[in-house]
Amino acid sequence: MTKILKFLVLSLFFNGIALSETVKVTPWITSLQLTPTNWEFVDVGDLAAIKRNGKNNKTEIQLLNCFTKFSTTSLQTETPLPATDESWQFTPYDGGGVVGDFYWGDGIAAINTNSKDIKCTADNGCTTELHVLNKNTQYTTYKFQTKTALHPTNSSWSFATENGYLLAITRTGAMGTEVHKLNKKSGYRDFVYHTATTLGQTDSDWEFGVLGRSGDIAAIKKHSDENSGLLEIKIITQASFYKNIARTIKTDISISDHYWKFTFGQNRIMAIHTNNTPSGNTEVYVIDV
Repeated sequence: MTKILKFLVLSLFFNGIALSETVKVTPWITSLQLTPTNWEFVDVGDLAAIKRNGKNNKTEIQLLNCFTKFSTTSLQTETPLPATDESWQFTPYDGGGVVGDFYWGDGIAAINTNSKDIKCTADNGCTTELHVLNKNTQYTTYKFQTKTALHPTNSSWSFATENGYLLAITRTGAMGTEVHKLNKKSGYRDFVYHTATTLGQTDSDWEFGVLGRSGDIAAIKKHSDENSGLLEIKIITQASFYKNIARTIKTDISISDHYWKFTFGQNRIMAIHTNNTPSGNTEVYVIDV
């Protein structure tokens, strides 16, 4: 893993003691050349590089090997998904398997936020859909597909899974940034709860994900005023129903252009610089949290 220098500072908040850290991160230079904006990335232990419009009008996956710091490719495959556009989001799928050092979920969740089916309208049951690519078949088949209880969503929503649950995070809820948790046992057709977070409404300068089985949310501020315009991460705890920021992590990463993607895994976050990099390849900053 990338060696991270940490300088720990304790600060008092009204709800207890929060930990603030400053970290310096060295990028890993991947085997991928510069990637255009139609690529997405998912942390599955290895790094899944997802090409939205591959050959044969299909979505394709390349797996970059974690043990070589993503400098080699261990798999290249065509998925059953058709070519996907920006209305699709991708995230690790944690179906509730036994947690261990090498458990990174059961597949990749592909979320269709806004179906373009001409028969689908707000009045006849149009929903956000969940399509899970099966890790055991190297993502060449579906584990399952289902319509969820969510109405059609858009880019102001982020999605994550934790122990079988689907978490849908909206930046522009009536009560601010909100979390809507859906239950696997109902096929994601019932909600467990709806809750406002400690954050007010947020804009596109924020990215959201979940840190593995903890269910804690990592909220990334790409240009933080509190961190000289550099990337900052706030860890918001599930145990507090997302009302408590337990940690703030300030980084030395400068988001100087729009060629960045983010993925969230087991106790780590990857910030991927896809273009305009010093090395001429796609670079990955691994931030241990």
